[in-house]
Amino acid sequence: MAKERFSTQLEVELAARVRATVAGMQRTAGPGYTLTQFTTDAVAEHIRRLEHEFNDGEAWTDEHRLTPGRRVTGP
Repeated sequence: MAKERFSTQLEVELAARVRATVAGMQRTAGPGYTLTQFTTDAVAEHIRRLEHEFNDGEAWTDEHRLTPGRRVTGP
């Protein structure tokens, strides 16, 4: 499957939990468990929940542009 670079920013504590979870899964499931796999699985599951709860279980189309988030400046 083709992949696209997709970046975002997370709160420091959440990013640390993500990294710790992936590291834990690498010890449990094997070193092949990656941050990409974790992110893909987590995002896909959350999308399914939101579609079910707010869009009659149907996928939304990409016909609308996203509203940009606030700019992050400085530390």
